[in-house]
Amino acid sequence: MKSIKARFEKSKTTHPIFGDFVHLAFAVRHQNFSNRSIGLALNELVAKTEYESSERKQLLKHLRNLTRSSGEVEEGTIKAENHVRSLLWKINDESIILSN
Repeated sequence: MKSIKARFEKSKTTHPIFGDFVHLAFAVRHQNFSNRSIGLALNELVAKTEYESSERKQLLKHLRNLTRSSGEVEEGTIKAENHVRSLLWKINDESIILSN
């Protein structure tokens, strides 16, 4: 759990505009954390107001898929990860435009 929390805090420092769930996703990505560690981290690090309680199982599944090495990731997670990546590019592009 300490390792997840440290990676989570580093992500928050590096990318302060993202929500806590995104930071947790960055923290667990390709790190092979246990399901239990991920569940505890979700409870501790992400405010319950950031997601509906009915979405919790789906969020945990997504985080479990992210923590696996890239060869083990399920197809649905790849689609979700690509969507997140495209959103990050859009945010980054808007930040560049705003700063100019």
